[in-house]
Amino acid sequence: VPMIGGGEMGKLVRETDWSGTPLGAYETWPQSLRSLLSLVLNAKRNKLLVEDFSTHFSSALIYKDLHCLQDLAYEQKKTLFTGSVVKELFARTFELGFAHEDFSAIYKVFRRD
Repeated sequence: VPMIGGGEMGKLVRETDWSGTPLGAYETWPQSLRSLLSLVLNAKRNKLLVEDFSTHFSSALIYKDLHCLQDLAYEQKKTLFTGSVVKELFARTFELGFAHEDFSAIYKVFRRD
């Protein structure tokens, strides 16, 4: 099974037990999903290294999508702990005035705090 991205994030994706999720075990993921995820991880890695915070999808839109995800989980009576934490991180981008930036703004939140 080809690796997804390098670095810590790629390692985390590969080592996470996905078998209990709708995605299923990592080994069963289609090549197209692994390739797309690898592309995204590598693109964002390079953007963070050079501190390029240009917007692709604003934090405000990602926050809205996470809210919809929480609503869906609630309707299906599923827990979504990690989604809640991530949503709170994106809420922090509003407080600091980074909501117009993409998810790279999370990096700025951590650098600032």
